[in-house]
Amino acid sequence: MVLFLSTGLLAKVTKELIAGGYAPDAPAAIVYKASWPDEKVFHCTVATLEETAKANGLDPQKYLQYLLDKRPGSEMTDEELEQFLPWSSEVKAACS
Repeated sequence: MVLFLSTGLLAKVTKELIAGGYAPDAPAAIVYKASWPDEKVFHCTVATLEETAKANGLDPQKYLQYLLDKRPGSEMTDEELEQFLPWSSEVKAACS
């Protein structure tokens, strides 16, 4: 299974996955910049998804609020949307 979502939803998704039958210790991973030269992969378990995101420098609530405040949209180019990705310097400065 692959999920594309904001790190701010990890706690909710974790609860729903476990309630839906996934074992808390089922293997999981957080991947960002997939297929880019600076791709990063963090291996974890379903139960530690949120903890893993936080350990790698993002405050999920700040990031979600940042996205809601800025409201990126489908009319934006890929280059414009890139500024909202969790590894962008602007997001790291606002959400760390």
